[in-house]
Amino acid sequence: MTERNGAEQWYDKGVEAMNQRQWDYAIECMSTAVRLSPDTLEYRKSKYRCCRKKEKEEGTSAIAAVKLVDIRRKLLQAKMIKDWSGMDKWGEAGIVYAPSDAQFFAHVAHACTEMQRIRVARYAWSIALRLAPENIDFNRAYGRFLCMQKEFDSAQKCFQRILQQDAEDRYAKEMLRYIDVERLIHKRGYGDAESTHDVEKDSDHSSPVVNQGDQEGVFALDVGGVFDLQQDGHRAGVEVNSATRQKSHHLRLARNYADQRQWDRCLDAYRSALEFAPDDPSIKEMMEDAELSQLCDNVDRLQRAARKTPGAVRLTQEAQDAEHQMLLRRIEVYKERIERYRSDMKLRFSLAEDYSKLGEYRQAIPLYQQAANNITLKAQALLKLGQCWICDGKRDLAARQFSTALTRLKAAEHPDEWKTAHYWLGRLHEADGRIEDAESHYSEVILLDYGFRDTVKRLEGLQSSSAVDV
Repeated sequence: MTERNGAEQWYDKGVEAMNQRQWDYAIECMSTAVRLSPDTLEYRKSKYRCCRKKEKEEGTSAIAAVKLVDIRRKLLQAKMIKDWSGMDKWGEAGIVYAPSDAQFFAHVAHACTEMQRIRVARYAWSIALRLAPENIDFNRAYGRFLCMQKEFDSAQKCFQRILQQDAEDRYAKEMLRYIDVERLIHKRGYGDAESTHDVEKDSDHSSPVVNQGDQEGVFALDVGGVFDLQQDGHRAGVEVNSATRQKSHHLRLARNYADQRQWDRCLDAYRSALEFAPDDPSIKEMMEDAELSQLCDNVDRLQRAARKTPGAVRLTQEAQDAEHQMLLRRIEVYKERIERYRSDMKLRFSLAEDYSKLGEYRQAIPLYQQAANNITLKAQALLKLGQCWICDGKRDLAARQFSTALTRLKAAEHPDEWKTAHYWLGRLHEADGRIEDAESHYSEVILLDYGFRDTVKRLEGLQSSSAVDV
């Protein structure tokens, strides 16, 4: 029996079980069919329907939550080593226990894209975005996927959705410009031409016919003799189209290399694109972003090596030096950009974070204050401001910032920020001898996360000292 025939049999069993509302057995049968024939989209669709129906009727069990922890860990491992088959497998396993989690569908879509299972990838992305339509990362990835499939109108909608969430997203703006160029190239057939000569031939066939009576005035005298102005203008148009096509080609190469994290080749491709558009600031910015990503990857590599070799002082120092150089370069790049994008508060927030990492808090404070004018960044910026004021020795200002941040934070939506604000308020009140206030804030933290930093130890210390005083 072939695997395909076996898949069909398991699928039939799954359909029968589904009709009898035996969801667990139906999901098991459908999962086996998917494993035996991963390219067959219908098997996956039926499996997803079973998973949703089971979740709707039975809810999510405690066992499922435990299993999901292990599945997410294995997904991360598969992604790190580019095991696309494993990533697909564990993404499908996650869907069984959490069919409303868009991230599992995104993992399946990513893996299937890499394995050229285009129909499956398209469907998985569509579900991921149906579950999380405002997720910027999903819209970026699906937009790139659609660009690869030459579906420019649908790709355009993805990047427009990003701009609805963040009007200053430079990547989305650049991709929309890129889509306009690619759509034009694809429409006119320049993308299939192998040389400038091919483009010129195609353009000759598409040029309008000139009537005999219209040819007067077409010729003019120059030092070199007689020139056909119509043909000369036509060639100029061909050169422009060819330059646009070449630039687009190198940008595509650069993006492909970036996806593969081959940064040297990526930077070379951007340099080649700049030769055809030397004044295009967006290419220069993409090149800077690639350079920063290369520096970041180098830092990660050195840090991993240092962790694998405990006591390796040289490796640890190299990692610290590399991180310092990366931060300096990123600050240099971001300082130039905020002059061009004065309304981009996310950029100011990122620059402030880098200054904070270098201990330059007085440089970071005004940037965080500016970023706090952005509604989506306000709570985070106030939180960071409080930490900067502590480091700058202004504890009263820090307490005010944390208290203001808490008025905008909700534990369910911003758990990490919420815990951090309460923790630091507890620390500040503890230092000022306001024991009851400190205990109150520490209690808020451990109610949400018992293991957060040293909160339990501090709270127990305060309570024991209070007991002694009594």
